[in-house]
Amino acid sequence: MFTKVFLMPFLSIIYYIYTPKQNFSKTILVGILLSFFGDVFLLSVSYLSLTILGISFFFFGHILYMINFVIETGIKNYKKILFF
Repeated sequence: MFTKVFLMPFLSIIYYIYTPKQNFSKTILVGILLSFFGDVFLLSVSYLSLTILGISFFFFGHILYMINFVIETGIKNYKKILFF
């Protein structure tokens, strides 16, 4: 549990340093940080409200990953992919 908290900040630092500036996406960085907060809140599984908050952070992080995927790939029919 101690090292789990450090995984996403370490990943965000690696992403920031080693991604070329023309490929860097703030959306991905925010998604990684939201996943970090999801990890932090899911560490205390004994409280239902914190568990729901942690799952919500993961949900919004994954939404940002999907948005970045649609923007980067230039998919014109994104409504068919996201089922909206």
